[in-house]
Amino acid sequence: MASDNDDSVIKVTIAVNAIKEGKIGVPDEPWVQELLAAPRGPTGSVVLKGLSQGAISRARAVSMAVRFMQQQAREPNSEPVVKLDKAEAQAELFRLFAILFAALVGVSAQDISYSEIQGRLLARLKDDGAAVSKRVNAATDELHAFYKKNAHPLFRAAKEFGGMKAVLGGQRRFTETTLNGVRVSGLYLDTQLIPDPIFSFITSSIAKDMNAAPLQLAHTLFYLLQLEPLVHAHLATPLVDCNG
Repeated sequence: MASDNDDSVIKVTIAVNAIKEGKIGVPDEPWVQELLAAPRGPTGSVVLKGLSQGAISRARAVSMAVRFMQQQAREPNSEPVVKLDKAEAQAELFRLFAILFAALVGVSAQDISYSEIQGRLLARLKDDGAAVSKRVNAATDELHAFYKKNAHPLFRAAKEFGGMKAVLGGQRRFTETTLNGVRVSGLYLDTQLIPDPIFSFITSSIAKDMNAAPLQLAHTLFYLLQLEPLVHAHLATPLVDCNG
């Protein structure tokens, strides 16, 4: 039986190969450069020694996305069916969230504070609004395609979770207060089902218009991405689950 380390070596190697070959889009961030600079062993596999845990976790998520894309390519005309397990699908969704946030703000949610978002976003739009809009459009197109294929199957799959679960409700936006509530509830719930706060932005094409609430989208993504470590924790029962 393969160890967790062997599994990580395989997934990190798949991720690095896909990034180098341009098969998958990732934001230009330090963790990507860290992965690309990692040495290879005698068999060609990436050597994990020296890599940060954050880079390894993100690489595992990228490898899941690669698998997702390969499965879609094999069945281009099939009905929307979730071929990934629920954990992999959730990791892919948060990967797309991270790309969209980076397209808007230029850095990852872990590398900026909430108070810095507005100034950085406005500066980027002022300096090169056309380039920002192009990146945002590409990110929203990819996210919209994910929703189109998987939103309803993922919603049905969430009903299969066992244990104590609850549906987050009572608000229209995902804010700091919402995030704190999720953290507290996570102490006694097995799973929290979160109505995806990004879904309405994408499906209503609000993010396509750079004059229509890009700051609100960036703020929502910022707080939602604080849950990313829980998504990549490989828990037997997901602690949080976003559904459109």
